[in-house]
Amino acid sequence: MELWFVLVVAVAIAIAASYKAVDRYSTIRPLPLLLSPPVPLIGPFAPNSLLLTHLHRIGDGLLPSPEDVVVDAQGFLFVGCSDGWIKRIHPKSDFVEDWVFLGAGHSPLGLVLGRHGELIVCDPDVGLLNVTKDKVEVLSQEAEGVKFMLTDAAAVSMEDGSIYFTDATDKYPFAHHINDLMEARPNGRLLKYDEVTRITTVLMDHLYFANGVVLSSNEDFLVVCETVMARCQRYWLKGEKKGRFEIFIDRLPAYPDNIKSDGKGQFWIALVGARPFYMDWAMRSPFLKQLQQVLGLTDVFLKRLNKRALVLTVTEDGEPLRTLADPTGDAIKSVTTAYVVGDNLYLGNLGENFLGHVKLNKTI
Repeated sequence: MELWFVLVVAVAIAIAASYKAVDRYSTIRPLPLLLSPPVPLIGPFAPNSLLLTHLHRIGDGLLPSPEDVVVDAQGFLFVGCSDGWIKRIHPKSDFVEDWVFLGAGHSPLGLVLGRHGELIVCDPDVGLLNVTKDKVEVLSQEAEGVKFMLTDAAAVSMEDGSIYFTDATDKYPFAHHINDLMEARPNGRLLKYDEVTRITTVLMDHLYFANGVVLSSNEDFLVVCETVMARCQRYWLKGEKKGRFEIFIDRLPAYPDNIKSDGKGQFWIALVGARPFYMDWAMRSPFLKQLQQVLGLTDVFLKRLNKRALVLTVTEDGEPLRTLADPTGDAIKSVTTAYVVGDNLYLGNLGENFLGHVKLNKTI
């Protein structure tokens, strides 16, 4: 028997054995994910340093992982933090106060105002909440017999009070959401809570980590972010296309988290993690993703992607307008929310202890 043949057989056996061993010890069962290449970094996607230059820190050291933010009619800012508190920030002084405690171990994600001024909160481990200073009410914890595992983001209809929200994955809790990202399976859902009947229905399923959601200005459609797919989808609520969905924007240069409306016909998309070529390459291989997990490298790998902040503005037709970025991560390392009120841009995140603030008239 020739030596080369022996070597080939030996290498084949070693590779097969390594695949089998990794598969045995890994707790995830990923699928290969093939994405189209991201858009070129030109035009509205051209690199810049606008966030690095103009960002101001609110509540520095007092707001652990402020993932989302909302502002009420009086100008008070409400922020959900990883210490279990929803904190309120006074508009004139930036004074931070503990407002409502959801409990140790809770980490509220999406925040939005209800029609009557109440706070609608997505608690990833509990469900959809209605929160006032005096009461925390659980609105919904399951839909069509399937319990939520990671309640993520919400939008409220000012017409009828319906709450549209996402369950990012029905398989993994927030503490292990990275497993869902790596598996690249369509475990997410877009949901609707009816204020009158108090029933939750499924509008879309088979979404790849369903994240941020926003209503159009006249509430004829909504947009939901699919983080793993680096895209956003549109779901029609009215008109000839009612009940249908379509791609809103895709081939994004980074992974979308929350999406917000500025009330002026534009959506602001927070792009939470970079998308270098090697990330697309690694996501194609179930073996590589399992190997990273077995070696304890998944967190390290993903954290390397969350060191550059990027925000994208688009029209309600999905046309990209411009980006605001901090390519160095010196001002803010990643952004989970880009929320505009008047001339103020507030930036949430999961890796800092402050809320980012930018005066938009200084960046134009």
